[in-house]
Amino acid sequence: MNILLLNLIVNTPDNGLIPCRETNHDSMIYNMARGFVSNGHTVTIIASEEYRPHQPENNSFDVIYLPSRLPFIFKPALLPFPGGLYRHLKKNKDKYDLVISSETFSIASLIATIALPGKVMIWQELPTHQRLLFKLPSKIWHNLAGRVIMRNTPVVGRSLPARNFIRQYLKYVSDKIVDHGANSEIFRPNPENTHQKRFIVISQLIKRKRIDYIISQFAKFAAMPEYSDYTLDIVGKGPQKEELQKLILSLGMTEKINLRGFLTHKELTPLSASSTGLLVYTDQDLNMVTIPESIVNGTPVLTNTVPCTASFIDSNQLGIVKDNWGPDELAQMAENYPALHTNCLNIRHMLTEKGCAARLVEIWTTEFAK
Repeated sequence: MNILLLNLIVNTPDNGLIPCRETNHDSMIYNMARGFVSNGHTVTIIASEEYRPHQPENNSFDVIYLPSRLPFIFKPALLPFPGGLYRHLKKNKDKYDLVISSETFSIASLIATIALPGKVMIWQELPTHQRLLFKLPSKIWHNLAGRVIMRNTPVVGRSLPARNFIRQYLKYVSDKIVDHGANSEIFRPNPENTHQKRFIVISQLIKRKRIDYIISQFAKFAAMPEYSDYTLDIVGKGPQKEELQKLILSLGMTEKINLRGFLTHKELTPLSASSTGLLVYTDQDLNMVTIPESIVNGTPVLTNTVPCTASFIDSNQLGIVKDNWGPDELAQMAENYPALHTNCLNIRHMLTEKGCAARLVEIWTTEFAK
C-alpha cells in the first residue's frame, strides 16, 4: 500500500517549547514509518515545519514539512494548522491508499477526513480532553467535528484508556489496541540474556517526570544491605539537572547514581537491555515511548498508574504497576527479574515497529476498508 502518516508534532514539546533536533531519526513516527517500509509499503510522513531537523536526512520514506498557519492561535506545539495540506491531499487523492492521522482533536485529521473520505483512519493517543482553555476547545471539537464531520472515520486506540475515551464520540472504534512501535533493529534483548544490578531512568529532566522521587526511593532501596551493590543510571537532559545533582549529593549517592545526559538510541540500548528495570514515576504522561522500547529490549518496567500503558504492563506481568512505589517494589523487581524478563520477551513482537505497523494495516483491511 501507499500510506500517508499525518503526524504534525514529531517530538514532544515542553511547556510549549519545541525541541531542536539535528535529526528526527529516533522519533516515534520515524520508527513507525520504517516499520511500514519493512513490511513492503511505500510511506510518506507529513509534519509541521517547526519540527524540521537541522541536518539533512537519508530516509527510506518521504517527509513533507508544511508551514503552520496562524501560529499565535493554532500553536504548533499544541494544535498546528498545516498550510497546504488540503491541496496536497486533493492533488494526491489517487496516490494514497491509506491515511493514518494522529488524534481526533487535530486539524490535520479534520482536513484529511474532508479531503479523502473513506481513506482515513485515526490513531488515537489522548485518553481525555486536552487541557487547553479548561478543555473547552477539545469538548466542542469532539462533540461537533467528531460527532458530525468525523462520524464515519474509523479509529484505533494506542491504549485502553484512549480507546474507551474516543468511543464516547465516534462509533467506528476498533476493539484492538496498537501502541507506539519500538525500533526492532536497535532495541533488542541482551544477547547473553543476562542483566546487571542496575536500574535505569530514560526521561527529560523536568518536574512532571518526578526524577527526584525516583532518586529518593532508589536511595532507600540501595541502603538495604542485600541491595547495596545496585546502581541507577539516569539518561536524559533538562533544566532540573543541577537540582538533581544536589539531591544525589545530599543523599550520599554519588557513587551509585549516574546522570548520563542525552544518549542516542544506539548508545542507550545496551545500557537499557542489561538493566534490571526501567523506572517511571510521572505526574502527567500518555503513551511513553520509552516503555515499549524497554519491553522490546526485554527490560521490565516499574511504574505508577499514570502512563496509559500501565494496564498493559500489569495484565501481561511485564513489571510492577503501583502508585507511590518504593524500595519494596524495587526489591521485588530485582528478585523477580527472570520471570518478568521472560514475559517481556514473549510479548515483544507486539511492540516492535514492524509488528505495530502490520497490526494497523490488518485492522484497516479487515475491519474498515471498503
